[in-house]
Amino acid sequence: MIMSSTAATTTVASPGRQSPLAAYRTFLLSNATQISSVEQALRSLSYFLPGRFADADLASESLFALVNLVSLYHDQILYDAVQHASPPDFKPSLINQYHRWWQAKSPLVHYASMALTIVQTVESVCEMTALKKHKPRTRWNVVLGIESAKALLRLLIVSRTHQPTLSPAIPDAIHGSAGPYKGARSGVTLPSVDAMGSAANVRGVWDQYLAAKAVRTAFRSPADLLAVLKGSRTLGEILFILRPVIYVYLMRKHGRKAWLPLAVSFVVELVAYLLVTKVNGRGAMPGTAAHKVTRLEKDEYSRRAYLFLYYLLRGPVYDGLTKHALDSFCGAMSNKPILRLFSGIIRDYQPLWENVYMYTSGSG
Repeated sequence: MIMSSTAATTTVASPGRQSPLAAYRTFLLSNATQISSVEQALRSLSYFLPGRFADADLASESLFALVNLVSLYHDQILYDAVQHASPPDFKPSLINQYHRWWQAKSPLVHYASMALTIVQTVESVCEMTALKKHKPRTRWNVVLGIESAKALLRLLIVSRTHQPTLSPAIPDAIHGSAGPYKGARSGVTLPSVDAMGSAANVRGVWDQYLAAKAVRTAFRSPADLLAVLKGSRTLGEILFILRPVIYVYLMRKHGRKAWLPLAVSFVVELVAYLLVTKVNGRGAMPGTAAHKVTRLEKDEYSRRAYLFLYYLLRGPVYDGLTKHALDSFCGAMSNKPILRLFSGIIRDYQPLWENVYMYTSGSG
C-alpha cells in the first residue's frame, strides 16, 4: 500500500453496526497513512533480520511475504474507494490503466493475475521452508512446481490478451495525477499521488502530463498500450515464460553448478528477448499504421534487459567470478566506517543468493 507524507483524512460518520470486514475497511480508510507507515516499518525490519539469529532468513522472508499479502488486500480496498469517488481528473499510471482494463474485461485475466501475484509473494518462503525441512530433491520439486504454476498462469493471461506479460501482474498502487478529493459516500479524503510521494513521481510532473496526453490522443483503449503478439513475437513471449521452468528442470537434473542449465537458460532468454522486442513485423493496432513502441512497452523491455544481470549471481558464473569479486570488495571495505555497513549487508545476504534460487531467479 503506497500512502505516505500526507494523511488520508476522513469525516466518516459513525458506522453503526457493521460486519467485521466493513468495520476494518472503515478503519483502514480512516488511518491509511498510519497503516502504511507500519507496513513500511515491518518491511524495513525484514531487511535487517538475515544473519541475526538461527532461521532469521526464513523469519525475514515470512514477515516480508505476510506484509505484502496484507498490503495487497489494503491496495484493493483503497482502489475501490477511488473508483467509488470517481474524480473527473484522476489519471492512473499507464500500467494501472492497462491492468484495470483487462481485469474488468476478463475474469480469467483478473483471477490469473491475482493468483500469480500471490504465488510470487510466497514463493521464497515455500522454497526456504522446503530447503530447511526436506531433502534437496524435494526442494527442487517445490521450486519446479512454483515455476510451472507461474508459467501456466502467464500463459493463461497471454491466451486471453494476446499481448506480452507485464511485471507487476496487477495494479501496483493508486497512481495518478489528480489533486485531493473526497469520497461522495464515504466522506474519505484521499491525497493526490504527488502528495503521497509514490513511485509515479520519479519521472516528474512533465512526464506524467505527456503520458496522460498520449493515452487520450494515441490510444482508443488501455489495451492498445501494448502491441498484439503475432508470429515470432508470440514464440518469443512463450519462450520467455517457459525459460525459468526449463532452467529449474535442468538444474534439478544436472545440479546448480553445472554449465548446461545456465547456458541453455541464457540462450533461451536471449532469443526470447530478441524476438519479443524486434520492431519489424510487430502487431499494430487495427486500422492504424505500423505500431510505435509505447512507454509501457519500453519500460517492460528495459526490465527484461535488466534481468540478464541475474546471470552474474547464478551457478558457475557466481561461484567462479562474482563471489570472488564480492568477497574482495567486502574484505577491502571492512575497515571503512560507512562502507563497512554496506559490505556487512552484502555478507548477510550472500548465503541467500548462494542457496535460495528465488532470490536470483528473475522470474518474478
